[in-house]
Amino acid sequence: MKKSKQSIAGIWRKYPVYRDIQITTILTSFFNWSSFIAMLFLLGEITSSGIELGVLWALSGLSPLIFNAFLGVYLDRWNKKRSIIVSDFFRFISFSLFLFIPFTEEYLSIFIFFIARFFTGLLSSFNSTAKQVVIPQIVQKEDLVVANSYSYMITSTVRLSGAAVGGVIVSFFGIHTAYLLTALSCLFSSFLIARHHWNEGSIERNHRSNFWAELSSGFAFAKNNLYVKMILISSITIGIIIGSYNLMLERYSTVIYSEREYYLSLLYISEGITSVLVGYIVAKKNLIFEKKWKYGLLYGATGLAWILFSFSTNIIQGIWFLILFGLFSALIAPFERFTMQNVVPDYLRGKVFGLWGTLTAVAIQGGALITGFIIEFLGIQAVNQITGAFHLLFGVIFTIIFYFNLNKSQSLLSTKREGTDIQ
Repeated sequence: MKKSKQSIAGIWRKYPVYRDIQITTILTSFFNWSSFIAMLFLLGEITSSGIELGVLWALSGLSPLIFNAFLGVYLDRWNKKRSIIVSDFFRFISFSLFLFIPFTEEYLSIFIFFIARFFTGLLSSFNSTAKQVVIPQIVQKEDLVVANSYSYMITSTVRLSGAAVGGVIVSFFGIHTAYLLTALSCLFSSFLIARHHWNEGSIERNHRSNFWAELSSGFAFAKNNLYVKMILISSITIGIIIGSYNLMLERYSTVIYSEREYYLSLLYISEGITSVLVGYIVAKKNLIFEKKWKYGLLYGATGLAWILFSFSTNIIQGIWFLILFGLFSALIAPFERFTMQNVVPDYLRGKVFGLWGTLTAVAIQGGALITGFIIEFLGIQAVNQITGAFHLLFGVIFTIIFYFNLNKSQSLLSTKREGTDIQ
């Protein structure tokens, strides 16, 4: 495969659709942070007890994740451009629902909150999956690694600065402004993508009449394809770490290091900037390892870096271990996206990518849940050690499987060559 080395400006000029998908992702993600923060404040206003608050937050957040796994079937059936446009338009409506809550009372407020958060979560997941699925249709294969690396870099940048920007919007302009801006960003995104036309190829029309049989075809492919299966397992192990990430950084900053609150920002910045820089380097070098077992070493190193963070006793040590964590994870992300986009056939991408996103999101929620139990019974340090051990073990297994598969393939190739020489 011919390798491309394009700057982000070069990629955006070459692929205008990809450019606008990235622009809309940046815009909506930034304002999504402000809406997320606004939700926390709003939830406290409309609930009257801690139990109400916890149950409403959990149910409204987890419910869309369950349904999203099934939407991949329709994403494979529908036109991808139309899916992005329509989901963005309905996200505009869903975020706008939050604006009506101040004019309602008691249970009606709770009901509207649940409906609004359910559909914003569901539509955001669907929209994100659709944008991932469409990338191989609008970017040539030789540019996929570069495009995915820049996407990861942009995601890391938004993650790094989004919470800060969101906090400023909520603090100075109020939660209703946050919702309004988020809703308008989704509407703008819908119009921006609507301007473009691209060839989606032949959409699979011969679908099975049975929805469940069609859904199971995606699951069966994921189960039988080694690359996809391993990446899906990785989404669970890294998702568990991500679920514990925010709480652990806060606990280490305030309890272990005994530092002031703003030192927490240094921990976030150290990992975030590393992810951005490494993503940029991977894009510039079009870096993808031919020997896939090397990614097993990176998976293991990511888990090990998270474990080592548990042994840090001051802010400097914590920053170093998070830099390592960001470095290794940033090298892996473009490989996973590139592999999934190339290995999964067009007519199955919606189902498989939907499953991928759902597993990751559920694992994150599960990681957040078990974090509290581990802290309660085993202590703060045990969280990193246990969650990191899952990812470290996965890396070892990944390395062994692909290393021996490589040797087996080489042995078969040598045998065929010897047979040819004999003939």
